[in-house]
Amino acid sequence: MKKRMAYAVSMLCVLAWLLCSNAIIASLSKAEPVRKIEFDEKWRKDVGCGWLDEIKMTNSITGVVMVSGWAFVDTYEPNKNRYVSLILHGENGCYEMRMVPPENTGGWLYLRNDVKAIYSDRLIPDGTPLGFVSEFSILNVKDGFYKVYIYCWENEKNYALMEHEWWVEKHGVTMKMLDLPTDSSEQ
Repeated sequence: MKKRMAYAVSMLCVLAWLLCSNAIIASLSKAEPVRKIEFDEKWRKDVGCGWLDEIKMTNSITGVVMVSGWAFVDTYEPNKNRYVSLILHGENGCYEMRMVPPENTGGWLYLRNDVKAIYSDRLIPDGTPLGFVSEFSILNVKDGFYKVYIYCWENEKNYALMEHEWWVEKHGVTMKMLDLPTDSSEQ
């Protein structure tokens, strides 16, 4: 009887582990988890400018992807709470990877003087962190094909969703870029 009870308990533990394995594995990583969200066409309010410099898969068991790039929306109002998100939108759902200033949690925003110099005719307040870099765990993203968008929120008045022809395929613990354009453009 004790053997059966021990077997039943061990099977319940294995079942619990299987059900929670993504969460357990993701917790081993210092990377932020990707959040599931609802896609909203209202994000397209203003014209923004942004670019993905890199999406790099670490191919680890924790499903960590590193992203870097830059983005801004013209504004007169600087905001230390601005953020930039990569949005993955596909048939299997919509997910957000959010980058915020380093004093907050999530990915990092940092100064990109090269971008500010190129777009010197645009309304970019001095000291605005235009660059972003972060690592995210994609374990909770369902397998499939996703269009990649950049969403930049400067303040309540100025925000934009930038759409390029970037697609990724997520399979298991890996994600790969399917097409990466060669120049930046405004959206």
